Amino acid sequence: MKRFHLFLICLVLTVSFILVTGCSKSADSNMEEKISDLQNQAVALQKEVSDLKAENNSLQEKLAQETSKEVTVYFIKSAPTEFYLVPEKRRVPAGGDLLRAALGELVKGPYTNSGLDPVLPKGSQLLDVRIEGKKAIVDFNAATKDKLNVGSTGEALVISSIVNTVTEFPGIEEVQILIEGKSSDSLAGHIDLTQPFRRNEKDIRKQ
Repeated sequence: MKRFHLFLICLVLTVSFILVTGCSKSADSNMEEKISDLQNQAVALQKEVSDLKAENNSLQEKLAQETSKEVTVYFIKSAPTEFYLVPEKRRVPAGGDLLRAALGELVKGPYTNSGLDPVLPKGSQLLDVRIEGKKAIVDFNAATKDKLNVGSTGEALVISSIVNTVTEFPGIEEVQILIEGKSSDSLAGHIDLTQPFRRNEKDIRKQ
């Protein structure tokens, strides 16, 4: 009789162990499934966020293209044995005077760490620009001339930079440079400024 009771006790304990173990395994299996589902959801969310960022960048780029235009300005590059002009692309607001905006970028100077040198001295200002037929008349303030401390090569590059920037626009073949609304003999004492200039591709290099 005692043996039978002992057998029943062992049987109950065994069944209980099996049930507990089975439930534990079932719970672990359910937990693993939930974790796997959460991980899949996280991956899907990450992809969705990445897609939304890409779409946002694309929309911002499209908006920038619709609200701005690209212009080309020319800055000076100093090499060990020569100086020359390098084109730099700038985006300016669309719908305005693009020629004036391009010359405004020229006055601002090159981007920091671009490796390029400014063309116009500090204090330079664009006073006016107008088109007469195929000629553009560009008027700068006195500081543009008074603070320009360059030799003949430097002066030629400054003039070429202005002229090449302006003649990027269709229909403009010549550029007349004025100082404070008047014709000047030169910018730095070397080159006659009383006559209009034409585009000079020889001074241009690509980086």
